[in-house]
Amino acid sequence: MALRILAQGEILDIAVSPDGRRVAVLEAGEAIAADPDHVRAHGMRRRSRLKLVDAETGAITASPTTDVALHLLRWSGRSDAVLVWARADGEAWREGGLRRIDISGVETSFDQGGLSALIEGGDVDELRGVQADWLAEVPVLRARKAGGQRFDWYALVAGRAPRALTAALETPPDRLAAVMDGSLLMFADGALWKAELEAGLTRLSPPDVRLADGGHIDGMQALRLRINNAPRRDWAVGRLGEEGGLIMDASGTRQGFTTRPMRGASVLSAASATVVVALIRDQGAETLWLSGRGVDRTIDAVNVEFAARAFARPIPVEHRDRLGRETRSWLTLPVGLPIGEVKGVVVNLYPGSVSNDAHIDPRVLLYGIRGPLLAAAGYAVLSPAMPESADDPAAGEGYVASVDLAVDAALKAVPDLPGERIAILGHSFGGTAALAVAARTHR
Repeated sequence: MALRILAQGEILDIAVSPDGRRVAVLEAGEAIAADPDHVRAHGMRRRSRLKLVDAETGAITASPTTDVALHLLRWSGRSDAVLVWARADGEAWREGGLRRIDISGVETSFDQGGLSALIEGGDVDELRGVQADWLAEVPVLRARKAGGQRFDWYALVAGRAPRALTAALETPPDRLAAVMDGSLLMFADGALWKAELEAGLTRLSPPDVRLADGGHIDGMQALRLRINNAPRRDWAVGRLGEEGGLIMDASGTRQGFTTRPMRGASVLSAASATVVVALIRDQGAETLWLSGRGVDRTIDAVNVEFAARAFARPIPVEHRDRLGRETRSWLTLPVGLPIGEVKGVVVNLYPGSVSNDAHIDPRVLLYGIRGPLLAAAGYAVLSPAMPESADDPAAGEGYVASVDLAVDAALKAVPDLPGERIAILGHSFGGTAALAVAARTHR
């Protein structure tokens, strides 16, 4: 097989068009001078320049004066354009906008109708970005109204005001489960929904089945692949709480399922249109299980002896977060110790993340604090659900509100916990939030 160089340089990212003909290439450009009045820990230090490379002819279409954010590089279903978040040199990222760049290099901006794709006071950096995709040839943007906190998915149709596709949902989804040519699949309010431009929302799952998004997100992937890379297919993977999971297509038909118990950090790690592969995790014991029509068997298992050991197990604490949405915090209690003898409650926090003490992947090992270890020393450990608001000027008050709600819910669930003895613990960004809470709380 002959090899041919299509592009070379300091390449930051690539995305191949659905038809395989072209490659969108992001290259590092000029260095950006730091702004002493607005220093960001993870701000982008180089400009990003986009090139569209024709893999057949080698022809390159470049956008040399457009600074493209790293987190969005989404080809249209017809492979004729790329959706990006871009700005002019000298602008802040929040002053940029969604743009369509076609294969001839023509750029088209969209009227966002005063919507903001970022949290209050936020901006794009190496860890955060906007979310967008295509609904046929129409861009859809996850955004909020000016002054609001609720994010919906809006269709940006030329010549019309932005249309909120998820306005009828109580809790709009923060990600898309799948993308088809003329519709989007998403999980929200315990159901699978199909969103179409003209028909609006259609519930696909039956009312007596409560479904959550079962798609597995690898925390070690690049930001773009985690937030702006919904699979192009007509089915989605749903999770039935701890009871298992299923595959449902765009007509609402179940195509495959697993009924294996999926407690704690168990995930649906892979799926096709008819087969599910579940990774069942139990205190470090892991079993890979294959389920589908006519097949239901173990593929492999490791550390099986761990399942019989008496580790502290987290329990879910259901409550509303500070934005009024249903959420879940996790409470780990000492094994074999009466609640009345618990030494205190340790609130182990990290904004934007909640830990069920799975402690199973490199990211968690790097940033997490081992809850069962503290529980073994006689403490209850609470991991509170906290919406991320790092760039919000009122972030500290938001952290306090989030911790208060989680603590109140935990004390309600286990009334005999020593609510008068609470410690706040955090590492890295969690340490920043812990200090903010400690300085503001009235507890």
